[in-house]
Amino acid sequence: MRLFEAFYAGCIPVLLSDGYTVPFEDFLDWTQFSIKWPMSQVREGLYEYLHKLLHEHWQRVQALHKGVRDVACWFDFHMPHSGKCSPYIGMMRQLRRRLDSVTARSFVPQPLHKAMDGMTRYWF
Repeated sequence: MRLFEAFYAGCIPVLLSDGYTVPFEDFLDWTQFSIKWPMSQVREGLYEYLHKLLHEHWQRVQALHKGVRDVACWFDFHMPHSGKCSPYIGMMRQLRRRLDSVTARSFVPQPLHKAMDGMTRYWF
């Protein structure tokens, strides 16, 4: 939920959750609009890194902000008819890729609880 709040506020997301796969990583370059920091190293340098980024690398901060604005429509569930992008189009792309990868292999139906084992958890 915080990820979506960051987009709505126009903030650069700082991702600390190592165990999650970010949405739409197949076609969005998250390095262009977010900062990923290992959860195990939050105490070791995150504040310093962000402080240095703000005070010594302002052009990078501006580029990240521009990136947030450029991809925000992929996370706006209130504008489903955006011609440029929408989370619904993104979800359909990911579902199509999964279907294509499953149909490329021989598909054997499984009970739902077995089919969900090992599935990636997404932010939404």
